[in-house]
Amino acid sequence: MAITLYLHVGNPLADAGHIASLLAANREHLQVLGYGVCDSQMKIATARSAPEGPDAYLAARLAAYEMEEGESSLPDLFAALRTQAERLSLKAVVLSAPSLCQPLGAEMMAAAQAHFDCRILYYFNRQDDYLVAAWMAGVFKKGIGLHAYINQQLAAPGRELYRAAIAAYHEQFGGEAM
Repeated sequence: MAITLYLHVGNPLADAGHIASLLAANREHLQVLGYGVCDSQMKIATARSAPEGPDAYLAARLAAYEMEEGESSLPDLFAALRTQAERLSLKAVVLSAPSLCQPLGAEMMAAAQAHFDCRILYYFNRQDDYLVAAWMAGVFKKGIGLHAYINQQLAAPGRELYRAAIAAYHEQFGGEAM
């Protein structure tokens, strides 16, 4: 039986912390239902695992992946994750990592396909909702007002991250997996 990997990539700072906290708070119940949640070291979370998900770990792996021009130990990591999921008789694993919401993240995560039936979850916020959510997630702590932040973002070049990321995930995983 194929084990499904639900790969959640969302826009950075767009309530990803809320999703991560929900997964952490419910990981034991989810496991009873057959869904494992990845912890901060890309293993199936246990009751003793730290509440953090794999985002920071994968962000560091992404930086290393970029510097190594595609060389990666991720196939071994996904093989170990699949072995653990099989040992626990899971039907699926949930991996939430907004840092992978970029074209290189899609390329890097393609290694999971050799071990899992992958499904990509990428949520959208309307741009105005996203800007407010990002500002509320911590930008305001830098002393930047909401109006100034919105103007700053509207003037920023390259505001097409979501299109580029979706195109890359579509290319790597196909439309049926999204």
